[in-house]
Amino acid sequence: MYCNKIKSPITTIYNGCFTHIDDSADIQIVDNLKQIKSKYKLLGTYAYITRRKGLGQIIQALSYMKNYAFVIIGEGPDIANLKQKAQNLCVHDRVLFFPYQKNPCNYLPYFDVYVMPSYSEGFGMAMVEAALAGKAIVCSDISSFHEIFNENEVRFFTLDNTDSLQQAIHSAYINREKLGKAAYIKANNEFTAQKMAENHKKYYDNLLYNSNK
Repeated sequence: MYCNKIKSPITTIYNGCFTHIDDSADIQIVDNLKQIKSKYKLLGTYAYITRRKGLGQIIQALSYMKNYAFVIIGEGPDIANLKQKAQNLCVHDRVLFFPYQKNPCNYLPYFDVYVMPSYSEGFGMAMVEAALAGKAIVCSDISSFHEIFNENEVRFFTLDNTDSLQQAIHSAYINREKLGKAAYIKANNEFTAQKMAENHKKYYDNLLYNSNK
């Protein structure tokens, strides 16, 4: 997104995700996810939990969305605030908190929709992991996310706008198979570790070629 601000020629090489990882998962967490998924449509996310991640917006929306539950995997300084918010809004029975997991992407299969409501991000790596798992995604309408996906691949919402967020979640859930497939194709073509390595090699090959002219 800074390309237009830099006068010198630049090349952008995006981060890449590994497509093959350890698939071990905590049995207790899996059982809890299966149990709540049997009752509700399941929103999920994993992150280092700070206010910048914007997760309170999802909890706020849950008070209007009685058939959804929300799973948060991770730890951080905003956990206590989120738990209190869930209590205040009487949605604490539909918001599940799990501690840090080495490979939180192992729990993606149990989510109906992956949510990433951040106020700012450098690169949405977790969102790319969700895409590689074929998940429908709802994310905030910020420039760094638009750089990764378009409106046909994810559902964007306006920050701090509960109506916009609800609409995005409902649309993502209804179209989850279509969106999941589109996001997977984009991520698999552009944001894998292999693609990142190929782009680095191409860049350095060009440098060597030009230096030998």
